[in-house]
Amino acid sequence: MKIRQLALIALLTAAAIPASAETVSNAITANAITANAITSNAITSNAITSNTSSSNMNVGSAEGVETGAGRVDDVVGVELPNGKTITK
Repeated sequence: MKIRQLALIALLTAAAIPASAETVSNAITANAITANAITSNAITSNAITSNTSSSNMNVGSAEGVETGAGRVDDVVGVELPNGKTITK
């Protein structure tokens, strides 16, 4: 009788571990997917909003181009009106 009880306990314990692990794994995966979706949407929305605002503020504010002696190889970078810099 004791052997049967021990076998039954061992079987139930072994069966419970994978189910538990699977539940935890599914919960972690769901949280990761949700977190990634929220983060991705927030970053995209912020980037679009920021870029749109920046573009609208700079409309009609282009500055004249200065010319001078030199070679293209002398140019290290160009600063744009919106404060961004293009470097080589």
